Amino acid sequence: METEPDYEEVDLTTPRNKKEAQEVVQETPKLTPQTASIFKTFKVLVVGEPGVGKSSFIKRYVKNTFSLDRRTTVSLDFIPHIFHWDADTEVSIHFWDIPGQHRMEEQQALFYRDARACLVMYDCVKQFTLTAARKWKENVDKHCMLNGRAYKPPCILIANKIDLACDNSADFDSYGLNLVVREERFRCGFPISNLSNYNIAQVVRKLVEILLDEDKILTGAGLLATEEDETVIDLSLVTECTEKPNKKCTC
Repeated sequence: METEPDYEEVDLTTPRNKKEAQEVVQETPKLTPQTASIFKTFKVLVVGEPGVGKSSFIKRYVKNTFSLDRRTTVSLDFIPHIFHWDADTEVSIHFWDIPGQHRMEEQQALFYRDARACLVMYDCVKQFTLTAARKWKENVDKHCMLNGRAYKPPCILIANKIDLACDNSADFDSYGLNLVVREERFRCGFPISNLSNYNIAQVVRKLVEILLDEDKILTGAGLLATEEDETVIDLSLVTECTEKPNKKCTC
């Protein structure tokens, strides 16, 4: 019998300002490390154009810190984080902060190997970064390998800096986010703010939920095959997100 994740669902359609949004996130208990009978480790890519907030997102969640220092990541950054998911399961996420410079494209393909999921981020006040998010998704689908096999990992699209786009999270125009999620076969999408800490925990919790579900499918269906098998694994054709869509989460 499956155990429900130990957190409360937040109604993202309820109007609230940035201060209220931050309070909601802070009141939601974070998952904390504990001893468990099941331990899972997952490599997660974080990709997007330079300056969209990839490093700030990771630091906001892992360390709960935020800095206005906008230095661009010029080399691969690896940040592990372990937490308790339920009474039986501990999950360790290895966040791979991939440099956004296009001169790093050849190296990026090497970074994708054995990734189990991907967060694609864009700046919601810079339209070209949303257009670029399509390309990032395409690159991940094209270059990601799992145990030597071509693999299309589940991806979440993230619209960062909504605090700059609107005064109230409920006023965020999610049309572009929803459209790209549907057309590019993202698993789901979230608007966030690294500055106000809005939706950061919700993104990671949804990510872990997807990772655990995909892991069960890969293991149960025997899809973790040998290097000689060149079949492309695309779990988006096998499973669908069962969460009801709303204005803020485009599952």
